[in-house]
Amino acid sequence: MKDGVVLFESTNKTDANLFLKEIYKFLELNYLKFFKMDHLSKLGFLAAEFLLKEMPKENLEFMNIYLACSSSSLDSDIEYQKTIRDKESYFPSPSVFVYTLPNIVIGEIAIRFGIHGNNSMFIIPPYQKDEFLKTPNHFFQDTTINPQLSGYLDYLGDHYKAEFILKY
Repeated sequence: MKDGVVLFESTNKTDANLFLKEIYKFLELNYLKFFKMDHLSKLGFLAAEFLLKEMPKENLEFMNIYLACSSSSLDSDIEYQKTIRDKESYFPSPSVFVYTLPNIVIGEIAIRFGIHGNNSMFIIPPYQKDEFLKTPNHFFQDTTINPQLSGYLDYLGDHYKAEFILKY
């Protein structure tokens, strides 16, 4: 949804990864790096795409990004652990390891849209999500007129949520 309007709806109610791929196709993206991303980055990337895709480039360059999540990179951490658990078939995967930090999602958004502003990722308890979203400038009072993308996103297993706010 964007501004109360449903932009995409899926009949898929169980497979979160499939749902993200459906959104990618719906948005008619041609960004092959998307398929290498972890689930948290895919979720944040797609949420940002809905808000930023039509924004003029000059408004994006110095945008600030402040996001929060609750599960951190636990979804990717679990996948990475699978690659090192068995000593007989020990094969650490650098492509999974790179996503064992939750702030990577901000990097993926910044690369996609050429954003060079300030950014931070906060790990908060789920019950603080609404407070974080209500006061996007709570942690950083930007005295410039730079646009700001704030939001909460979380992904663990088949449980996911993304709520972003764009201020400019």
